[in-house]
Amino acid sequence: MNRDERNREADEPKIEIRTDSAPVTRRLPNFPNTEELYWTSRQLEEESIGSSPYELTVWAKMKKQTFFEFVEKIPTVQDTTFVPEFTPEQLENEYNWKKLDKDYVSEHHVFGESFEVSKLYVTELDVYIDTEHLVMYVRVVTAT
Repeated sequence: MNRDERNREADEPKIEIRTDSAPVTRRLPNFPNTEELYWTSRQLEEESIGSSPYELTVWAKMKKQTFFEFVEKIPTVQDTTFVPEFTPEQLENEYNWKKLDKDYVSEHHVFGESFEVSKLYVTELDVYIDTEHLVMYVRVVTAT
């Protein structure tokens, strides 16, 4: 590694990957039970009046029955261009992502109604799944 590469690496913020589920289920009350859960959150650097938006990003690996019960009625679309912002080393793989229909997820309160999931506070909600590996990737941007 040369000096420029070391300097770039030093400038990049380190992502703290957490595995405790309580903060995720507090924000997304109907989040399914998982075998493995990895998540990060960060304050977004946007000028705003009032609450500052934050981003919650979650990787979830589930048992087969739990996975298919959760996604069985939700329309999906293939997404070959999606690249997760982070991938836990435990789940590094080649994924075949499908995106859950955003309107369906929002209108049917797939993750439950809560302060953080109400339409008044969520500005972005993206959910991707891989049916072969039984994983779900969720990215939600919301006000605090």
